[in-house]
Amino acid sequence: MGQKVSPTGFRLGITEDWRSRWYAGKDYADVLENDIKVRKYLDKYLARAAVSKIEIERAGEKLRVVITTARPGVVIGKKGAEIDALRKKLEKIADGATVNIEVVEVKRPELDAELGPPGRRRDEPPRVVPRRPRAAADAACQDRLRIRHRQHPDGRHRRPGVGLPRRRPSRSEVEQPRSRRLHASAPPRPWRPRGSRR
Repeated sequence: MGQKVSPTGFRLGITEDWRSRWYAGKDYADVLENDIKVRKYLDKYLARAAVSKIEIERAGEKLRVVITTARPGVVIGKKGAEIDALRKKLEKIADGATVNIEVVEVKRPELDAELGPPGRRRDEPPRVVPRRPRAAADAACQDRLRIRHRQHPDGRHRRPGVGLPRRRPSRSEVEQPRSRRLHASAPPRPWRPRGSRR
C-alpha cells in the first residue's frame, strides 16, 4: 500500500523517452546542473506559453532544446524575435555552447495531462479579490455587529443577537449571593392544588 511511482520513469523505454539525452564522464555533475538551470529558466521565461515538456540533447559543444507547447506563437514571437532572444540567453547559461531550439506544437492540448483541461488556465496567476469590494464587505459586517450590540433607548442592554431587552440587576440584588439573587428575580409561582395538572 502507498507505493508511489514516477509516471515518466515507470514508462521509460516503453511509451516514454528520456527527457535529457546525453552522455558525460567525470563532468556529469556539472552537465546535470547546467541542465537543471536551462529547465528552470525555460519554465520561468515560458510560463504563459503552455509548455508541455522540454527535451534536451547534447553532442559535444552543441545543445539541442525541443520545446513542446500548445502555443508555439508565444514561444517564437513576431518574426522569430522571441526565439532569437531566448537562444542568446540559453547560450549564456550553457557556457557558450551552440544552442539550437526546436518548437513542437501540441495538436490536442486537452488530452495532455501536463496542460490540464481547457477550462483550467495553469499559466495564469490565481485570482485575488480586489481591495475595494473586500473593504466594503468588512465595513458592512462591522456595521451589522454595531447594530446588534447597540444600547437600548431606555438605557437597558441588549443581549448580542437577541432583540429582547434585558433588565439591569438592582444594587440590592447585586450585593446578595447568586443563588438568592436568582430566586429574588424569578416571578412567584401561582398556587395550585396538589394533583391538578393545570
